[in-house]
Amino acid sequence: MHRVTVIRGDGVGPEIADAAIRVIEATGVKCEWEEALLGGQALSKYGDLLPGHTLNQIRATKVALKSPVFIEKMGSKVVISHDDLTQRIYSNVNTALKLELGAYVNVRPVRTFEGVSSHARKLDVVVIRELTEDIYSGYEHNIGDDAAEAIKITTRKATERAARFAFDYTVTNRRKRLSVIHKANVLQLTDGLFLRTTRQVANDYPGIVFDDAMVDSCVYHLACNPEGWDVISCQISMVTSSRICAQVWSAVSAWLPERITATALQSLKRLTARRRILPARTASIRLLSFWRAQ
Repeated sequence: MHRVTVIRGDGVGPEIADAAIRVIEATGVKCEWEEALLGGQALSKYGDLLPGHTLNQIRATKVALKSPVFIEKMGSKVVISHDDLTQRIYSNVNTALKLELGAYVNVRPVRTFEGVSSHARKLDVVVIRELTEDIYSGYEHNIGDDAAEAIKITTRKATERAARFAFDYTVTNRRKRLSVIHKANVLQLTDGLFLRTTRQVANDYPGIVFDDAMVDSCVYHLACNPEGWDVISCQISMVTSSRICAQVWSAVSAWLPERITATALQSLKRLTARRRILPARTASIRLLSFWRAQ
C-alpha cells in the first residue's frame, strides 16, 4: 500500500484530482489517499497559505498528487518560518511548496497516442525546467513610485545541477538528444551563463546529441515540426520556452483538430513566403490566435 498526499486545489482542481485517482486505481496500484490543504482553503481553515503540517505530511508520504491552486494576481508574499528561526519569502504558494520540498526541476512530458487525431503523428517530447532561480525566485523591489525592478538570478551551481538531471534523464530513458533553450543573444550574462554551463556538462555525456536554440526559433519550429525535438532544458522564467512550449506541443499533439492545425500551418507558411522573414514570436502569436479563434 502506497501512501499519497492529495491536494485537491481550487476551481477544477477537485475534478482533476478525482479523475487522476480513478486512473491510478484502474492500474491496480494500491494507494492510501491522504488529503491536505494548500492555498486559500488552508488560509480559511488554518490562517496559513502553506501550513507546516502540510509540508510535513508530504515529506512523510514522499508522494503528492496536487491539483491547480488559485494564485492571486499581485497577491501577498508567502513567508515560511523554519525551526532554526530563519525565514524565507516566496512570491506565491506554489513556488513555496516546490522549493520548501527541495524540488529543483520540473519534468513535463508531452506525447501523442495512437488513435488520437493530431497534427504530430509521433510526438514524444520532455521539457525539463530549472525551478529555483531566474525571476521566479521573486526578488523584486520598487524604484520610487513609477518603476519596479525584478532580479534575474542564474548561478553555475544550480544550472549544473539541473543540466546533470536533464542529461541523466536523457540517458536513463534511452533518449538521444538534449536541447537547451535560451535568450543568450539578449541576456548575455545570465542566459549566457546558463548556456555555457550546460555546454560544459554536455562534455561528460558524449553519447547524447547536444544543441541549443533561442526561444523564438524553438516556438516557431515546434509549431511547424514538433517531432524534431526530444528533451528540452530551460530556465523557469523562459515562459515561452517552458509553459508555452509545453502548451503548444500539447495543442499540436492532441487538443486541436487536424483540419484546424493543417489550415493554420498553411496560413503560417503563406505569411512566411510573402515576407521572406517573419519573426518567430509574431508567427507563434498569429498561429495561436488562429487556433484560439477556431
